[in-house]
Amino acid sequence: MIPASSNEPLYRIDGVSFAVGGRAILQPLDLTLERSRIYALVGPNGSGKSSLIKLLARQQARSGGVIRLLGRDIAGFGEREFARTVAYMPQFTPPAEAMTVRELVALGRFPWHGTLGRFGDEDHAKVEEALRQTDLQNFAERLVDSLSGGERQRAWLAMMLAQDTRCLLLDEPTSALDIAHQAEILALVRELAGKRGITVMVVLHDVNMAARYCDEIIALTGGRVFARGAPAEIVRPDVLAAVYGVAMGTSPHPRTGEPLAYLI
Repeated sequence: MIPASSNEPLYRIDGVSFAVGGRAILQPLDLTLERSRIYALVGPNGSGKSSLIKLLARQQARSGGVIRLLGRDIAGFGEREFARTVAYMPQFTPPAEAMTVRELVALGRFPWHGTLGRFGDEDHAKVEEALRQTDLQNFAERLVDSLSGGERQRAWLAMMLAQDTRCLLLDEPTSALDIAHQAEILALVRELAGKRGITVMVVLHDVNMAARYCDEIIALTGGRVFARGAPAEIVRPDVLAAVYGVAMGTSPHPRTGEPLAYLI
């Protein structure tokens, strides 16, 4: 494993493509993802956002090209080694039947102790830290499936934090939440990423949320990277119209001055 002090980027994606049944979902694309940054992946439905994040998470196999994680082909990582480096939250989290929040969060420690390993003091400490950082101490003995949508997303995020990885890959973590809970989850992700110095890639539909909480926006359309850059470089009428295929305008946020997008 390349040490954390290395200058090697977290991910290097070279000529990566993905096709299903002969239909190209992702055209050959090149991307570099640096450490300790939050990337938003935006674009219309069918643009390849979820496919790309699943490739990075090893949830599906690429059709071509190479994906390197810390300088190594991701195919060369063992399952537990990969899980110690990358944590993935799917668009639809599975039910956690009869499982408490604490038990779910404790699953994040599996890559570190394995099936037969002992759940030791460090594991307990990591679980308690994750519960504390996501403000779930009072929910620890509640059943996960009894929680509200926002609380449940925090529980899954806590499990990923207990996993103690260098990267979080989040596929539409706010899609089923109201605007208040969307802001809560994204603000929490940004705060924790800053404290832990980890990289985050998050698929979002709301470009204004992406601009508010992410360092960089990567816009996909037609299975290609159309544009990437700081929010002010992407949240522009010409770029947004080209990405989404509808006329859009922008105006400065009344308090921060950051650009806000709207339909014309």
